Amino acid sequence: MDYSEINIKTTSDVTVLRQEIDLLLNSLYHSDIEKILKEKVRASTAELIGDKREQELNSYLEGLLDYLSGLPVVELALAYEPTPEHIAAFSEWFRGQSKSVILNLRHDPSLIGGATISANGKYRDYSIRNYVKTIIQPNS
Repeated sequence: MDYSEINIKTTSDVTVLRQEIDLLLNSLYHSDIEKILKEKVRASTAELIGDKREQELNSYLEGLLDYLSGLPVVELALAYEPTPEHIAAFSEWFRGQSKSVILNLRHDPSLIGGATISANGKYRDYSIRNYVKTIIQPNS
C-alpha cells in the first residue's frame, strides 16, 4: 500500500498518529468506528482512513504502523524553537535530499546559532558554537 500521502514531519507527529492507530485498531470490531473517527482522532487521520471497510482498515492500519517504524529519523538540534513553518521547511528540505524522514527536533541554546544534524550514524555540526571553538582552539 502507498502511504506517501501521510504528512508526518516529527517524532511528535508519529507518536500522536501511533496513538490514534492503536485506538482505531482496538476499537475496530468493538465500537462504532464512525463515531471514533469523528470524535477521537484528528481530521487528518480520519481523512487517511476514508471509507475503508473493517478488514481493509485493519490491513491499512497495520501497514501504516510498519511504514512508520521503517522511516529513518534525523536528529536535528537547533539553537531556537522552530515555528511550524520552519518545521515544514526543514521537513521538505530533507525529503528533497532523500526519501521521507522523521525529524526529532531538539532545542539547544548552547549552539548559539545554526544546527547539528545526526542521521544514519553520521553527525554534522553546523553551529556557531562549533565555529567559535575552531577559532579559539584551532589544533584541538
